[in-house]
Amino acid sequence: MRNGFNTYDSYLKHQLNKTLNPKLRNLWVTRDWERKIEVFSKFFNKLKNQNLLANHSKSLCIRARVGQEVAALKRVGVSDSVGIDLVPFPPLVIQGDFHDQPFKNSTFDFEFSNVFDHALYPSKYVGEIERTLKPGGICVLHVAVSKRGDKYSANDLFNVDGLVGLFKVCDVVHVINVDGLGLDTEIVLRKRKS
Repeated sequence: MRNGFNTYDSYLKHQLNKTLNPKLRNLWVTRDWERKIEVFSKFFNKLKNQNLLANHSKSLCIRARVGQEVAALKRVGVSDSVGIDLVPFPPLVIQGDFHDQPFKNSTFDFEFSNVFDHALYPSKYVGEIERTLKPGGICVLHVAVSKRGDKYSANDLFNVDGLVGLFKVCDVVHVINVDGLGLDTEIVLRKRKS
């Protein structure tokens, strides 16, 4: 865990500085938009081919900013998909804090996140995924193990063991190396049915 946040409010303010930055938001919806959708679509198609994601999966993208992940899910046929972020970006992304997801228990068949490094409270972040994921549901995390996160990262990983150990009701399906927009590792977990 990185230091530097005296309160949760100071952490939120720091995260909002990135999400509300007009230059970054413009980049995310212009030049960056199609490139990211193509990359995410490849990952999601691969998961579909492995029977870890289906067209009927009710899906959540955690900390989705402007929704490229959501758009990619819809592009590959997963139409019941939504993202959450501190700042909404309708219609793809609704307002929500990943430390306190605005959903009922066992809502989603599939959850995707590439922002674990932004979680100030990793165990709360994981607990919310496990709470909102249906039994038998799949969680996919893309993380950076071989390098530090950006200046908005609240924590750094040096291996996946600590992160996987936070999951209490999910089992690892696989951990593989990927090239995912600066992230190098994909962790796939399945929530136990009982």
